[in-house]
Amino acid sequence: MNEIVFPVALFTNQSRPYIYKSEEDLTTANAKALKNNFFNDSFIVDSSNYKFLITSVEKIHGIGLFGGYNIFLNQKVRIKLNLIRDLKELSLNNFLSEVIKRKKHYHGNISYEEIVSNISSCGSIKDLIMYLLTLQEKKFNT
Repeated sequence: MNEIVFPVALFTNQSRPYIYKSEEDLTTANAKALKNNFFNDSFIVDSSNYKFLITSVEKIHGIGLFGGYNIFLNQKVRIKLNLIRDLKELSLNNFLSEVIKRKKHYHGNISYEEIVSNISSCGSIKDLIMYLLTLQEKKFNT
């Protein structure tokens, strides 16, 4: 993962893009996500405009006390993502279309129209990832 430039956006078929600030964040998951094939058909876009296809995911070990299990028997785990980097850079327009086609997954205090307006004014993929990070942090901090 040394070639990935953070922050990154993780795109799955199941949700809006998730933004990760570091490799540690990206490689921390819930065992249930692995069991439910959350990472199938997923890809990552990094801040240097490259797309990485996730070919497989491996559980390495539990994170924390009791092997990562909590009182609800959910397990927090460290994972290894096996990736293949797309050889050509992803264009801003292609990245925007990936974000916009997941519009049904956006909700909360900001309207979809406001999101589209704001992302359309971003000048680079890194700017757009940073904007999506502020939305993600706002969603989880309210």
